Amino acid sequence: MAEAIYFIGFCVCFIWAFNLHFALRDLRSDMKAADSRIRRYRTAVDAIDKWCGHESAEARLIAAFISASGEGRGMNGGTPIKDEVCDIQGTREQLRRMKRVVPTAQEGE
Repeated sequence: MAEAIYFIGFCVCFIWAFNLHFALRDLRSDMKAADSRIRRYRTAVDAIDKWCGHESAEARLIAAFISASGEGRGMNGGTPIKDEVCDIQGTREQLRRMKRVVPTAQEGE
């Protein structure tokens, strides 16, 4: 009787370890896919900031928003001041302000 209990216990432990192995393997493949997406987003944000940011304040603002959102950094939830990183409503307001300022600056030239 004791041998049967030991055998059943061994089988349960073996099945549990077998399932755990495959669950961890699936988790690793999911993490690799997520890690690759994260790297692509980070590369895109860096490219926008590097290649478009010096020419366009809008590109800098959008890159900062995407970067802060993706990395979980704090954002201003209220009225945006200058070019600080805000939530999506604040970012929309900042883009509207930039749109209003640019035509008047060009008219003065």
